[in-house]
Amino acid sequence: MSASSPAEALATAPPARLRGPVEAVARLAGPLALAVAVLAGLAAAAGAAAGTRFLSGSPTAFPGWVAGPLAGLGAPPLGPEAFVALLAAMGAAYAVALVAHHRLSLGAALCAVAAAHLVWALAPPIVTPDVFSYIAYARLGATHGLSPYVSPPAAVPGDPVLAFVSFRDLRNPYGPLFTLATYPLAGLGLPAALWTLKAVTAAASLGCVALVALAARARGGSSVLAAVFVGLNPLLLVYGVGGAHNDSITMLLVLAGVLLAGAGREVTAAGAVVAGAAVKVTGGLVLPFLVAGARGRPGALRRALLGTIAAGTLVLAVWVLVFGADALVGFARTLAAQGRMVSELSLPYLVGWVIGEGGAGPIARLGGAVLFLAAAAWLLVRVARGHDWVDAAGWGTLALLLSTAWLMPYYVVWLLPLAALGSRCLAGATLALCLLVGVSRAALLLL
Repeated sequence: MSASSPAEALATAPPARLRGPVEAVARLAGPLALAVAVLAGLAAAAGAAAGTRFLSGSPTAFPGWVAGPLAGLGAPPLGPEAFVALLAAMGAAYAVALVAHHRLSLGAALCAVAAAHLVWALAPPIVTPDVFSYIAYARLGATHGLSPYVSPPAAVPGDPVLAFVSFRDLRNPYGPLFTLATYPLAGLGLPAALWTLKAVTAAASLGCVALVALAARARGGSSVLAAVFVGLNPLLLVYGVGGAHNDSITMLLVLAGVLLAGAGREVTAAGAVVAGAAVKVTGGLVLPFLVAGARGRPGALRRALLGTIAAGTLVLAVWVLVFGADALVGFARTLAAQGRMVSELSLPYLVGWVIGEGGAGPIARLGGAVLFLAAAAWLLVRVARGHDWVDAAGWGTLALLLSTAWLMPYYVVWLLPLAALGSRCLAGATLALCLLVGVSRAALLLL
């Protein structure tokens, strides 16, 4: 059959009388998807603010300052079914916007991303109470004179923030850069501290969108697609921005490193990634790939190593000088304790059930660790042989998310920017993971 056969022509083009309407629908699909993503998010956030079903923190104390400004809209409280339906609408709009991105202007995409971020920045802390832990660790150090790496929030039972903290016996698992930056919040009072963190983390997430759009253009990709891929992802918006998680701050610094490395400034690039790891240690996963990717360019490897050593030494020095040497020991113990935690969303948990361990048992955990280390080693070898280091870092992050026993919905923030800059295959795998996590989380909400 020839390439211009009537059968193929009919399969690829609508009849002449329908081409106008079809083209009109195609032109409107992208803008409509942007509007639905924002409006469905607004309905979900306002409904969550009207009740306590989706608010993080103490189940017995929800003052108005936790619910936030969206509670004033007077929306009726949402049940789990309605909340999940609105999140599904956000997901469908996200998918349409990705498909129709070539019909969207960068300005329209960025306006929608900014509006969606504003909605979830004004929403109450969604589902997880980690933002109150940030405040608790700041108050431990700045108000009570205790090292948050040595003492848990429960060490000060009379502190009012404790009513909103879930892991009261968990010492600070965050890096010294973030911990020190939160100390001024201790003097603001709980309401101001909460909404300052909401604003900062939302701004950092918007910064990630801006940097990933710039990086995509520099790498020959679509800025619009990159901005939509990251900035309108429902998991990032609802759980990352809504929950005020510091992962966006980590990735803002990591993405700065990606841009700097692309400009041949490996010293500051490595320093930026180390700074990201000093916010949350997972940011450091990108560093070996950045260093490996510097091989083959005159002087680049030396500069990357110099930046890594200099920034790492500075972070360790500040850590010890401010918090004491015992802070490093406490931090290591906290990470080990977190490594024993289990999430029902994780692949090792599901594998453990299948093999009869009743969850993420020793065999499932060991298998996950071995697979991650093997994948990381293989990816680093590929980078040394000339493969794109950003794409490899994305695959390494995906391997980490698949192998960890403690998987939270907002962890996709680590992966989304790298996937937006990587291969089409990585982007597809990332979307598949987001769908799996989103559906699993929805099922838990409906139980």
